[in-house]
Amino acid sequence: MERAALGTPGQVGKFSLSKGTQSGFARWDHPRLVEAFRRVGGDEVAGLADRSYRGEEVRDEEWDRVFAAFGAHVPDEERLARRRQHLELSPHGMELIRELDLVDDLPQVESPTLVSVGELDPVTPVAASEEILRALPEGIGRLEILEGAGHFTWLDVPDRYWPMILDFIRDLREGEAAGP
Repeated sequence: MERAALGTPGQVGKFSLSKGTQSGFARWDHPRLVEAFRRVGGDEVAGLADRSYRGEEVRDEEWDRVFAAFGAHVPDEERLARRRQHLELSPHGMELIRELDLVDDLPQVESPTLVSVGELDPVTPVAASEEILRALPEGIGRLEILEGAGHFTWLDVPDRYWPMILDFIRDLREGEAAGP
């Protein structure tokens, strides 16, 4: 999604970078992630997250503690079972994420961009969303911090998440109708 907006300036008409639908950081910042887990889950959970996101082995029961820190509502077993997984690609995918840094590319974005984040999200914390907003051209980005929400904002605060998305789209449509 990020590459679509960056790779096709002028062609992407609207862009929403929102936790729950897409990754919410423009660069990997391992210390920031660990500190965010410490803030919401304490030192032990932060240590487990540190090990896991560095690629070290963690037991399932240890990962369950990290996953619980993602927010008040995490996807249940039924929802998790519906996702497509290619576990053989996970180590390579995580390595690519650890190398991610799109901050210097964000000034190329020309489309209105919604950046939303859960206030309590340890995976893609508020600081990561603020970094995105600062890197976007003036007037392009809109930051929405959803109070009380974690990583899965649409599960934690659906009554605020979905109207926010619809309002963003509505605002864009109204702006298009008004013309340049």
